[in-house]
Amino acid sequence: MPKKIVHYEIQHFQSCEQFDLAYERCEKKATHKNYCNVDDLPERIQEDTLRQFIKIRCDLTVLIEIPTSDGIRCGSGFIQKIEHIENAPCPCPNCKDNAVIGYGKVTLSTALCVVKEDDDAAKCKVRLFYDNENSEISIIYGLSSHSRDEDEDWCAVVCVTHDNELLKSLTNALNQHWTLGRKLKEQHQDENSNEVVVIAHPHGGPKKISFGKGKMCDFAKEVRDDQLWCFYSYDATTCDGSSGGPVYVMGRWNDGFGYWFGHAHNHCGIDNRSDSSSTVGVDSTYDQVTKSFSTINMNKKENQKLSDTIQQEFSNTSQTVTVIDKMNVDKVDKSHTSTYIDNYRSDIVNSSHTLSYTGWFKCNFYICKYNVLDINLESDFFCFIERSISTIC
Repeated sequence: MPKKIVHYEIQHFQSCEQFDLAYERCEKKATHKNYCNVDDLPERIQEDTLRQFIKIRCDLTVLIEIPTSDGIRCGSGFIQKIEHIENAPCPCPNCKDNAVIGYGKVTLSTALCVVKEDDDAAKCKVRLFYDNENSEISIIYGLSSHSRDEDEDWCAVVCVTHDNELLKSLTNALNQHWTLGRKLKEQHQDENSNEVVVIAHPHGGPKKISFGKGKMCDFAKEVRDDQLWCFYSYDATTCDGSSGGPVYVMGRWNDGFGYWFGHAHNHCGIDNRSDSSSTVGVDSTYDQVTKSFSTINMNKKENQKLSDTIQQEFSNTSQTVTVIDKMNVDKVDKSHTSTYIDNYRSDIVNSSHTLSYTGWFKCNFYICKYNVLDINLESDFFCFIERSISTIC
């Protein structure tokens, strides 16, 4: 199961409240400096393909507004699919009295916390291209939702418009997004990279981009032989209103993008380890090797402290432990693992100054040197290693 979300980052405006007021009173105001504007990517993003990909992804990121009994609920979303309907009347609100024949369905992926109820989808007002206060914004309207998944906090929202120029522009953007995403996967899938890019509408305002590092990858389930549903956590800056915004992890891509089994990762909220976390999303694993997701530099004194902490916490748990030694997996009772533990502690203490810890699809969290431990996820004990690291780094 994914980590517990303790705060869903949706923005709620009371009647007559404005975006700038929410921005000013945000508890994370000090981190707002980490946001980038759409037209102001940092100089460190030198790779042309990545810059193009981020800008196209921005074009496909939207602001979702849903009226409530006392105001408006705001979140973000991501356009994933365009469908052209040629010989039917447009069902958008502007066509009630004189419907245009022919329209398009625009399917968004977002977090379920944004579109809480099934009938919320039909109330959605979706703003496109809201990049700054002077942007020429296009508006489309919600029609219905589907694939609502409460356990994994994800859903799809179908919107409609009869603006053919808009549909043509979005179709072109999706085609470019596919081409660039595939290219980035081919270029970076063998690298040990955990760069994360989040695009969203914090506080219901103009679109912002934030960059960070991946912290964890939690396996949810296998969709097909070469596709896995998983969750990511990361340290990229997010605020209320960011829920539903697309999350991109460098080199991770899904070949079924645009289909029910190929939706992107969307930002969800803050988890019980104070990290930003995504909804479930789909990654392609075809011809992709298992790799480390993050690295911590520690000296031998810190390694000793870490091993002592692991030993103490391990002694306090009664859970069954999965011991992985060079990818050979055995489930053993704690009482029979003393040899593994002794060897493991020795490996940590005697290791070089770099100690890697990894999030992998089928091994939700482990520290690796030679022997690897993965605690049964039915217990909250699985995060003890990360807690240990956080106390000494």
